[in-house]
Amino acid sequence: MQRLHPKFHLYIEANQHQQNSEQRYFSELNRQFKHINIDPNLSLSELKKKAKMSKKKKYQDQFKLDHFAAIIDGDIDYNNYEKSADARIKEISKICNDADISIYLSNRHWENWIVLHYQYFQKFTDNNTMLPIPNYEKTKKWYRTHKDTLFDKMEKAIKNSKNLREVQYLNNNYNDTDLNLLPAYQNKSDIKKILDLNPITYIDILLDKMIDMEKRF
Repeated sequence: MQRLHPKFHLYIEANQHQQNSEQRYFSELNRQFKHINIDPNLSLSELKKKAKMSKKKKYQDQFKLDHFAAIIDGDIDYNNYEKSADARIKEISKICNDADISIYLSNRHWENWIVLHYQYFQKFTDNNTMLPIPNYEKTKKWYRTHKDTLFDKMEKAIKNSKNLREVQYLNNNYNDTDLNLLPAYQNKSDIKKILDLNPITYIDILLDKMIDMEKRF
């Protein structure tokens, strides 16, 4: 049986006992949208199971309009670059071989997406970089208090993100010229190339999909 509204199934790396910033963001966003549903609380195994299930004939109508995604931070520790980069590449590799799951990276971290709601930000982001996000806290209260602002400034963030990606591609001789496509994570070298683009985020592409589905339904 097909659901009336599309659903976005999201895996976000998180503490098992509490929501993280990404989950809070998408939980609040889910309340703003009227015609799509967002589940930001899946484990990686749960996401893979649902994505696999969606391909079975008996469930195709149920999942026909759905999208399966992993939200990943670069999270490179530049004080221990080689070990940190290798660990992140291994983690992303666990997902990139699954063709049914799209990977949306934010590098160096999630807040490189949030800051773009307020201003264009191109500064290299390391462990100690302070991003100019007003009164920012990684708390449920902050996301609840600022949910309307984040929603209202979403189009600005999307535009800033695409502009940032264009600049980073040009500055780093990255060959992908279509700003609306996700990178092809075909091997560890491909993953490392994206992790070396700092700052950069692909969350705007996911939001484009959500906005499109919201308008269509």
